[in-house]
Amino acid sequence: MKIPSLLITITKGLFKNILYVAIFFGFLFLSFGYTNFIITGESAWKEVFKVAGSIILSSGVFMAIAKSIQFTDIFKDELRKVIYSTEHLILRTDLEDIWQKVTDSLCQQKFSAINRKLLKNIKDYYLPINQDYYYKDYNLDADIEVDQENDGYVLIQEETKVIVVVENKKGCDYTFSGVIPYPEDDNNRTFYELYDLEINGKKVELKNNLHLKTTKANGFISVDFSYHCNSSKTEYTIVRKERKRYALSVNPYRSHRAVCLYNNFFLDLNYPKDMEIEWIDMGVLGKWSKNRRDTNSSNRIKAQYNGLIFRNQGFLLIFS
Repeated sequence: MKIPSLLITITKGLFKNILYVAIFFGFLFLSFGYTNFIITGESAWKEVFKVAGSIILSSGVFMAIAKSIQFTDIFKDELRKVIYSTEHLILRTDLEDIWQKVTDSLCQQKFSAINRKLLKNIKDYYLPINQDYYYKDYNLDADIEVDQENDGYVLIQEETKVIVVVENKKGCDYTFSGVIPYPEDDNNRTFYELYDLEINGKKVELKNNLHLKTTKANGFISVDFSYHCNSSKTEYTIVRKERKRYALSVNPYRSHRAVCLYNNFFLDLNYPKDMEIEWIDMGVLGKWSKNRRDTNSSNRIKAQYNGLIFRNQGFLLIFS
């Protein structure tokens, strides 16, 4: 055995049995300091051995305790709490790599060839990373009537009530948009009107071209609305009322696609007796609960979705 290898082996053996080594040398040095076994009479060396023996003995005991604790379940559990705590994770710059490893382990290393694409799509389309708020209990009441004065057109009145939940108390920008097509011979019969908006029970004074912008071009009316909710609240109850008229020949449907994360959706739809509606789920992970409540004068559908609706998911109604 070579000398360096022998030294390494001896060193490892000393550290492995540090408690016994410290006890041996600690008591040995203390015996030198408190007895006349080696040094007789009064001597400064006795004080040196007393101090050295005390230090070695206490240090050895401490190292032995620390060495045993670091491998106990208590130490490992506390370490996990630190590593996976929110305070620690928000400071990490490699969260996507950590997420990848956790997902690989969760899937037991399955589908490794597409995991990167899978995680990217989940992050981009399902996680509200770039969103300032989400919708809670989205209620949409819609009434559809045949326009008696304009053949082939329908009049729609909608009331939307929703709770906007924000992350912080710095307010939020409440926005929505839509597109309504119109035929070439429309003659301005197609229109859109936002006639009432309330936020937390307070009526909002609507200003065209500041909050609401409507443009008409290339066969489409485009609607864009933006309003800054400026308060220290974390929830805003918004009630929005709209009217619109359009031609079924170019727009025989009513779609609703989520623009952000929704938690619960309720629809109450009234429409004429001579109109048929086909319902199509758009991408939702669960099932819509639908009930027919027709009357002698109109048809009525009440639909409900309990749970989360992600971006671009919702429903499509086709009129005929």
